[in-house]
Amino acid sequence: MKKNVLKKGRLISALIMALVISLSVVLLSGCEGNKDGPSDATGKPVSDATALPGGATTAPSQDDGYVFKKGDVTVKMKAKAADIITALGKPTSYYESPSCAFEGMDKTYSYPGFDVTTYTEGGVDYISGVVFWDDSVETPEGLFIGASAADVQRIYGTEAAGKTKVELEKGSSQLLILLKDDTVTSIQYLAMY
Repeated sequence: MKKNVLKKGRLISALIMALVISLSVVLLSGCEGNKDGPSDATGKPVSDATALPGGATTAPSQDDGYVFKKGDVTVKMKAKAADIITALGKPTSYYESPSCAFEGMDKTYSYPGFDVTTYTEGGVDYISGVVFWDDSVETPEGLFIGASAADVQRIYGTEAAGKTKVELEKGSSQLLILLKDDTVTSIQYLAMY
């Protein structure tokens, strides 16, 4: 009887160890990333932002995902960051920290009313997100902090009344809208990996 219990215990330990090793291999292989720059779910490279006269940039196709616009500058998730950051002008503050998900540094550029965040892949910085801090900025569709849940539904066609979070996905980006008491309290653009 005692030998059967020991055999069962060893079998369970072996199965758990195999599961842990399998999960570790999967997780570590996912951290390797594409050294040629960002790619979509099929492995196809994601197109970069296109430079316009005057240093402004625009995404090649607005159907690729949600984008943020500030003046003549279009900020697309996973686009190369250098031209976009240059076109936005000097940030009011800058912060960087070692990335826990990618190689190199995660960087945050603060501008009046919003932050732009980047990640490094293959030695190149790419846009990873935009966070609104106040009502001085809005989405290209017209949503801003302080708007109502009814505005969210009117603009994006998504019921938001009574919700605290609305997540909209398009292409390789997510638009995250947080609400409190049917009022928008946060708007974030996030790159989806």
